[in-house]
Amino acid sequence: MKSLTLLPEGGLGNRMAAVASAAAYCRERDIPLRVVWTRAWGMAARYADLFEAAPAGVEICEAGWREKLTLDRPRRRNLWLPRLCQRLLFDRCVYLDEVYAEPEGKLSLPAGFRAAGDVYLVHLSEFYYRPGMYDALRPAEAVARSIAQRTAGFDAHTVGLHIRRTDNVCARRESPLEHFEEAMRRELEADGRTRFYVATDDEPTKRHLLRLFGHERIMTSPEAATRDSVEGIREALVEMYTLARCRRIYGSAHSSFSIVACRLGGHDAEWWR
Repeated sequence: MKSLTLLPEGGLGNRMAAVASAAAYCRERDIPLRVVWTRAWGMAARYADLFEAAPAGVEICEAGWREKLTLDRPRRRNLWLPRLCQRLLFDRCVYLDEVYAEPEGKLSLPAGFRAAGDVYLVHLSEFYYRPGMYDALRPAEAVARSIAQRTAGFDAHTVGLHIRRTDNVCARRESPLEHFEEAMRRELEADGRTRFYVATDDEPTKRHLLRLFGHERIMTSPEAATRDSVEGIREALVEMYTLARCRRIYGSAHSSFSIVACRLGGHDAEWWR
């Protein structure tokens, strides 16, 4: 491969996983990597709003109108026009349909990927892993300050929970709230000093757990979860790194947010498959 151009799709966890994977893959092979960062529903922030300078050897391209015409994912709303440009610019283009077609639905790299020349890749998952690869994504200064403030009172008795609700049907079905409540009771039976940091995109879930376990046991974000503003995405990043600093994490099934939080903290998570 001569070069890789990555278009990370999806929400915060999806994009972090794709960028960290591509950066690690390309760094080991001395391949130039360009990341085209678009703003869309679920991702209102620019890369620069969230993270410090790009990882070594990586070019971050904040997409403007030119990139949206040439490097965005071809789809109905752009009349598939970017596909025409991409056929001229790249030797191989790998879109989500090919990524999803991989065996066992692992969202891995398609066969023959390594042999191509200049490659354009759309991805939304962790397709390559090396220990410590997420360290290349350093939170912006303002985000880092918020993380430090949020976790200042954490100790060895702090347990994290990421409870994904709203539009993630699989998470709601396979990680019901009752599972988290059972885990919390088990943690308290083992150690009465346990406190919980609850990260969730569902305000009723916050209120329910506060009523059930009390304010002295439950810590959570003071902000309502939202993905349609820069501030909302920054707050999500703060929550992800806050979870990473907990003693352990109970995550939600089929949630890249849970997976990346665990990667950042070196944790194994429960309740997801």
